[in-house]
Amino acid sequence: MLAVFHEASSVVDILNKTKAGTVVPFRNGESVEDISERILKSGWFSQNQNAETLKTKMRKSENDVEGKTLKGSNSENLKTETNVSVSASQSFSISESPPTPATDWAAFAPYTAREMTWKLCEVFDKAQSIKTKKLKN
Repeated sequence: MLAVFHEASSVVDILNKTKAGTVVPFRNGESVEDISERILKSGWFSQNQNAETLKTKMRKSENDVEGKTLKGSNSENLKTETNVSVSASQSFSISESPPTPATDWAAFAPYTAREMTWKLCEVFDKAQSIKTKKLKN
């Protein structure tokens, strides 16, 4: 898995801790070209891919969002981030899958769908409990 998230996102820490994929964080105001370069340097793409071809195609996708920067704080910026992702994925394909990461499954366990659903149910139960107490008073 390749994850490109704002450096302040909890996803960055979680994926680094669980080793569940390659994380390429970005900062506010960072250019698409800089992020693209770090993605290429991350080693996520198959070793059999021609890096120059990928770089050219990723730069082509950058032209789709020329002059824009990625930020992580509001809906307009998130829209830009989504457009970059879609453009980049449409510009090239990967002939071979990257190697499977050496996921630390014990560290990953708290983030499975089952565990996250359990946590969400606890939040709903707490909200219902607070509502019930307020109605009794």
